[in-house]
Amino acid sequence: DGIKMGAHVKVNGQLLGTATSQFIRYSFDLDPSRSQNSLEVIFDQSIQVGGRFMASSGGWDWAPYTNTFQGDARTFTYGIWKHVYLVYTPSGSASITHVVPKVFYQGKYPTKALVDGEHEGFKVKLKVFLSAKSATFGSLAVQNSWDHAIYVAAMTVPEGNSSALIEMNASAKDIKLWWPIGMGDQPLYDLSVTFEPNNTPSASVTAHRKVGFRYFALVTGNDTDPAYVTKAASEQGTDSHGMYFRINGAAFWSKGSNVIPMENLEGRMNGEAHRIMVRSAADGGMNTLRIWGGGIFMPDEFYDTCDELGLIVFHDMMYAQLGHAPAKTVVQDIELRHQVRRLSSHPSIVIWDGCNECTVLMGTKTEIYATFVMTVVAEEDDSRSIWPSCPAFGWSTGVHKLDCLPNGEPLTTPAKAKTIETHGYYQHGTGFPAVNGDPKLFPFYANLPIKVDVEDTSLGHQNIFGSEFGSVVMSSFE
Repeated sequence: DGIKMGAHVKVNGQLLGTATSQFIRYSFDLDPSRSQNSLEVIFDQSIQVGGRFMASSGGWDWAPYTNTFQGDARTFTYGIWKHVYLVYTPSGSASITHVVPKVFYQGKYPTKALVDGEHEGFKVKLKVFLSAKSATFGSLAVQNSWDHAIYVAAMTVPEGNSSALIEMNASAKDIKLWWPIGMGDQPLYDLSVTFEPNNTPSASVTAHRKVGFRYFALVTGNDTDPAYVTKAASEQGTDSHGMYFRINGAAFWSKGSNVIPMENLEGRMNGEAHRIMVRSAADGGMNTLRIWGGGIFMPDEFYDTCDELGLIVFHDMMYAQLGHAPAKTVVQDIELRHQVRRLSSHPSIVIWDGCNECTVLMGTKTEIYATFVMTVVAEEDDSRSIWPSCPAFGWSTGVHKLDCLPNGEPLTTPAKAKTIETHGYYQHGTGFPAVNGDPKLFPFYANLPIKVDVEDTSLGHQNIFGSEFGSVVMSSFE
């Protein structure tokens, strides 16, 4: 599930493949005839990985810099940082590699809080990815826990990788809405997916996911004006009124933090520490966590706990410039698709964005975030709001104007736009530079009492969303 830095993978001396991304799950077919086998992962510094590892490994403004590099990217650790395991696929059957439920609200755009039992319900488009050593005939069965319906589709699984799509409805009478913490409950519903081959029913395979029902909108226009909502319903791109969030029709105050890796030695991290971190954020009054693009895709326990407690997730892809910019390669295409498929069932994840602090401008090097990175993300998941970067000026085309969900058109960004999202303000002093060797201490003026301007505020007023600001602290393991 995780190999950091370039490495050759061998079994019994035979080369199976080469790892070049920390964020890919590598799968290899093995010959089961031998009882004794030798697995080798041989790291080789000459293997170029194109910056596909945790960008803050070799230092950041909050982390000590190293003096080792691959290209422009500072390096630090290498190794196997996640699980290594065997998956047995019975002869004549198939493996389920991903279960991807996409949840779509079926009603009109709401500007007031939806009420359980009184809304238009949801559609679930469930995409199941399978892998088979040879063509296999069987049936795919899906059962859900909201109305206990069972959907069965006869199918042929071809040799290699394939997918199947099953659509289900979730009526308002059968479900409860999922809400952020402090706004309501977080009900989760089970999905069970089974592939059963015709010739050998005992060789069936099953996978499980949990889903929640919510409709999230990343809002950039004044949707308190009914005339604007009517007009924008048929338009694409984003607006310049500001940036705020609605969930199930209710606007809410986003309060939270950016999440950097808990460990610069990420191979020794553990899931329970991430559960504790999320619970601490909830106990601290937060309802939003942004996964910062210079770190890692988090372990499952992080997202599971966000689902259970109701913290929404604003999620960067793992790009942060500084030697970690994207390239349109097969490896990076696989990485993006794998991670979006892996995480797609989590109702807590409400926004995908391209990168940390890489302003996306068409006609420049950073247009790749629109034309490649977020295009791939949108192809895999059109059920969530997408955003060019963090921060960003918004989209010109490619998203529905009211909620920033992909509309299937090419993604483009404006050349000039009003600022609606920002990073800062920070009081630095020399706390940051001291991490990387500044020998002098330069305190800053405390500026107390803090001067506050008194202004009228409401959704109808223009605004700027602060997605990164304040103070920086390291996570505690205690």
